Amino acid sequence: MTSGVRIRIITLIVKFRRWLERNEIFIKAAQLIAFVILTWKAVEIASYQAELLKSEHLPILYPQVERLDSDEEQLVIYNKGYPIAGLKDCESIVFPKVVCWNRTGDLNLKMVLIPLLDYYSKLECTKNLTGKIVVFNLIKDNY
Repeated sequence: MTSGVRIRIITLIVKFRRWLERNEIFIKAAQLIAFVILTWKAVEIASYQAELLKSEHLPILYPQVERLDSDEEQLVIYNKGYPIAGLKDCESIVFPKVVCWNRTGDLNLKMVLIPLLDYYSKLECTKNLTGKIVVFNLIKDNY
C-alpha cells in the first residue's frame, strides 16, 4: 500500500469520526426508535404466542351425524382437543354454547348456541374426556 492511499484512508476515517461526533444525537435517536419498534413487535409476537398456547389447551368439540345399521341416525359430539375438565352433567349439552372460528387462522372467536332438544333427545353421556363424549339419538317421527 502506498503512502498516498494510506493517507487518504486515514483522512476518510477522521472525517467519518467527525461526522459521527456531530450527528451523535440523531444516531442515538434512531437507535432509540428502532429499539422501541423492536420491543413493540416482540410484545405483539409474545401475546400472539400466548393466545396460540392457550388455544392448544382447549377442547375442540365437533358434532357428527352418524348413520346406524337400522337406518337411524344419531348425533355424536367428539372432542379431538385437550381433555374436557368439568363435564359433570350431560344435560347442560342439550343446548350447548359452542365457540366457533374460521379456518383462515384468525383468532376471532364467536359463541353459537346449538338447540338440540326438539330433534335429538335421548342423551347418552360416555364420561370420556376425549373422543366420543355425548351421543344424541333421534326422536322418531320428528321430520
